[in-house]
Amino acid sequence: MTVDELIERLEEISDGEGLGDAEVLIAVQPTWPLQSTVRGVAISTQLPGDADDDVEDDQDDEPAVVWLVEGAQCEHPYAPGGVFESAQ
Repeated sequence: MTVDELIERLEEISDGEGLGDAEVLIAVQPTWPLQSTVRGVAISTQLPGDADDDVEDDQDDEPAVVWLVEGAQCEHPYAPGGVFESAQ
């Protein structure tokens, strides 16, 4: 999924639904669904690098990646199993 696709899907579900203030959670592990909060967003081109890291040079040719970073596990740790079937 690209950033543009994510924005489009969020706009689609929030149109007329009043979801602008809705909490965003992450559902992981479909066979034993867990839920966590979203800590934030990180961009691969803006990650701090280690000066001695040889891998950093190889990453210059890779396309940028936007990471949604997991926060804390929710008080109720289990996500509804249906979220995976209904994901758009």
